[in-house]
This record gives sequence, structure tokens and C-alpha cells, in this order.
Amino acid sequence: SFANVRADLPPHDNALFDLSETVRQAAEITRPWWKTNPERTGITIDFSLALEDGCIVKGKQSEMFEMLVNLIKNAAEALPNGGAIDISSAVECDHVVLCVRDTGVGIPAEDLRKVFEPFWSTKRVAAGTGMGLAVCHGIVLRHGGTITVDSVPGQGATFTVRLPLAKEVPSRLSEESVNISDLKLTILVVDDTAPIVTMFKQILTRHGQEVFVATSGLEALTLFQANSVDVVICDLGMPEMNGWEVFKIMKQVCSDKNIPKPPFILITGWGGQALEKGRMVESGVDFVLGKPLDTRKILAAIRNVRVILPERRCVRPN
Repeated sequence: SFANVRADLPPHDNALFDLSETVRQAAEITRPWWKTNPERTGITIDFSLALEDGCIVKGKQSEMFEMLVNLIKNAAEALPNGGAIDISSAVECDHVVLCVRDTGVGIPAEDLRKVFEPFWSTKRVAAGTGMGLAVCHGIVLRHGGTITVDSVPGQGATFTVRLPLAKEVPSRLSEESVNISDLKLTILVVDDTAPIVTMFKQILTRHGQEVFVATSGLEALTLFQANSVDVVICDLGMPEMNGWEVFKIMKQVCSDKNIPKPPFILITGWGGQALEKGRMVESGVDFVLGKPLDTRKILAAIRNVRVILPERRCVRPN
């Protein structure tokens, strides 16, 4: 069964970004839906990403992020007893192709052509407005793309988004407008999602920086005390020890050793950019990096905090 929605509307004339990086951020922010909450009730959802770099599109990254969040949430809700969610991205000729597949309950054939209508929902109980897929539809159309769904009841569904591949200068060249290769820093990146720290390490290493990564607050503190660190980048929403707590302890470590603390960059979730200034000062956070992330934003944040570095090698091992 197959439903197809097309549009020839021009895309937003906005910015170039790699859709694969946006997928990684959406996967991280939706973690409660496909991992934390299901596991609390004994349900396991296998989540996998197969993303190709260079999936450059032009438009509003914030809208694409919203579209991805909705598709992932929809897939998770289709797995009441567990299963799998697989997301892939690739360049095919002059298009970027994104697929979000689940092994859930599926959609009856008679309903396939309704899934992108406002207020329509596959849910059999009142669990929301049913606007998620309609929002996805609108976003894709505004970017000159198509969105389709293929489903077999009881075997899951696959949503496929096709977007025009950007014809402009590839993102890696456009990133050079923010250059940090001259800084030669040692950067500690902390995030409980492995693909996120991997992404950071690839980007920062490519731009000439030395990178340590940690997937928990405890691991980060161990690395922090054992190595010379110039900048710390840490996610706010982590289990057991969140970003505020990590920074508070690191600040105390520096105070105990009577050494300057390195700049702290806090990564906040979607919509979490507006943080209390008082709490930022108290925790020692110097800069807030809001999601969704892209390479230019990451590099700019590091360039911005570089000016407040008190000296090279802020933290030294015992």
C-alpha cells in the first residue's frame, strides 16, 4: 500500500545544512520516546541510524528538525510492544532521501491516503491532536520535496522523504567562514548518546582540535582531572548527573586546585535555550549552545568562548 503527496513549491531560501546531522540531533532529543519511557515498562525498541554525510539541503533547519521529531515520535508510538526503528539518509542523483522505518502496528490500506490530513490519527484513543504528520507534510512541501508512506498492517510502516539536493557550495567549504584550526585546543565533549559524541569528535578533529569524549558525567570528571582541558562541551539532559551538576563539580575541582576553570559550553535541548542567567553564573557555564546543532554553530561557539580562556591548559593532572 502506498500514499504519495507531491508539491512544486519553492523551498525556503534560508541556509545550507546537512540533513544527516539534523537527524542525529532529533534522535537524541527524542530518546525519552524510543528508549527511556519504553524501558521503564519493560519494552525494548532497537534504534539504528544509517546516515550518509553530505546530505546537503537548503531551507530552515528548525523546521526539518521538527519534521524529524514528529516522524520519530510517530514511529515510537507505533511500537506499543517494542520492535525496531531504522532511519537512513542518502544522496540519490539530485535528491536527498530520508527513510524512517518502524516494525510496528502498521496502517490499514484504506487509511494510507488520510495520514497527512490534519487531525487524522492512527491512535484509537484520544492521545493528541493528530497534527504531527500533517505538520511533516507541510514542512516537506514548503521545501520542494515529497513525502510518502508505505505500510503493511502488522508489519510496520516506512515514511520516505525526498528533498532537492542543494546545488550550492558543499557545507564543508561553507564551514570555513568559522575557522578554529588555529586554536589547537584540547576539548572535552560530554553526552550520554554515543552518536552525538562521535559526531563532535569527527567535526572537531577535522578542524584541528584534540578531543576527549565521555558518555556520562562520572566518566567526564575522571577525564577532566586526568588530562589538560581547554574547553568543556556538555549536554544538559543526562541521567544520573546532568550538565549543571557536571559543571558545578568541575568548577569546584578548579577552585580546590587554585587554577582557572576552562570555558564551559552547555548543550540544551530543543526549546531550552532560555536559561536563568543566575544559574549559568552559579554553575560556571559560559555559553549555551541550543539544539538543533550544525557544524557552523559548534565552531562558532568554540570561537566565541576562546576569547575568555584565561590561559592555555587550564586544568592539569595531578
